[in-house]
Amino acid sequence: MIKIRKAREGDIGEIVKIWRKDLIDYHNNLPTHPVVEEYWKFVPGADKLFGEHLKEILNSEGFILLVAEERGKVVGYTKLKIKNRWKAFKEKKEIYINDIAVIENCRGKGIGSKLLNETEKYAKGENIGFLTLKADSENLKTLRFYKKHGFVKHYVQMVKKVGE
Repeated sequence: MIKIRKAREGDIGEIVKIWRKDLIDYHNNLPTHPVVEEYWKFVPGADKLFGEHLKEILNSEGFILLVAEERGKVVGYTKLKIKNRWKAFKEKKEIYINDIAVIENCRGKGIGSKLLNETEKYAKGENIGFLTLKADSENLKTLRFYKKHGFVKHYVQMVKKVGE
């Protein structure tokens, strides 16, 4: 049985492993384009930096870190940022889904859906009107997943390299 709960400091090592594997899978599916490849280069020690970042945000009011647990093992996570919108907007806050990932051998079991459902439940409980995220325009599997959950395409992010 899958349990969704708030992350604890002891979960960070597993979350970093899931993040890294998901990142590798993502990059393997990127179109080969020099600008895109350059945009996604990480500094050495990125895993350590990500772990430190997770420790910093773990009990922050501006972030929510949830894990999916199966038989005591972390099998997925989502990192959420509560964002204040510009004061002219009727809805004052939104939740931005920074990351959502599930370990490879657990995909297709509805774990990502459970993480999204818990996110939506939290948003409704806090009177937050919108969930937002970015997804690669060529990652059709991910786009189908989000569309299945009621997300609609809103804008396109583009990248241009301007320096060395």
